[in-house]
Amino acid sequence: METDVLTYFEDIQQKPELSTMGNTVFKSEFSTRIKVSQNFFEFKLKASDIETLISFGRIKDLFYHEAILNLIKKSKFLQLYIQLIENQISEEEYEAELKENSDKYFINLKELNSDLDFAALVIIMQSLPKNLSVDEVTEIFGIKSQSILSKLIV
Repeated sequence: METDVLTYFEDIQQKPELSTMGNTVFKSEFSTRIKVSQNFFEFKLKASDIETLISFGRIKDLFYHEAILNLIKKSKFLQLYIQLIENQISEEEYEAELKENSDKYFINLKELNSDLDFAALVIIMQSLPKNLSVDEVTEIFGIKSQSILSKLIV
C-alpha cells in the first residue's frame, strides 16, 4: 500500500531579533504541513544565517540533478528491456549488460542526511503538478522509503 504525501508550504516568516551590537538579525522559519492519508504532521526548520539558506538552495539543486540522473537510468533500463523482449539481445546478453554496467541502470538509494534535506525535498514535491507516493519519491530522488517515512513519524 502506497502512502500519499501531500504538502502545504507556508511563506517564510522573518522575525527580527535584537543583537548585542545593535544590529537587527533575522531568523527565518520554514514551516511545512504534510498530510499522509488522514494524518497531518508539521515540520519546522529554523535558518539562522545566510549560509543555511544558500545550502538549502544547493540541496534542492542536488535533488533536481539526482532526479534527472535517475530518470535517465530508468530510461536506459527500459530501452535495454525492450531490446530483450523484442529479441534484439539474448537473455544472457541482457543479464551480462546489467551485471557489467549496473551503475547505468540501477538507482542507488540513500538516506536523508538532515532535516534541511527533508525540507528541500518537501518543497520540491510541493511544486510538482502531481502528488507523489513515497515509492515514486524513492524512485525519482533515490531516497530510501524508510528514511522518508521516519521523518513523518511524530
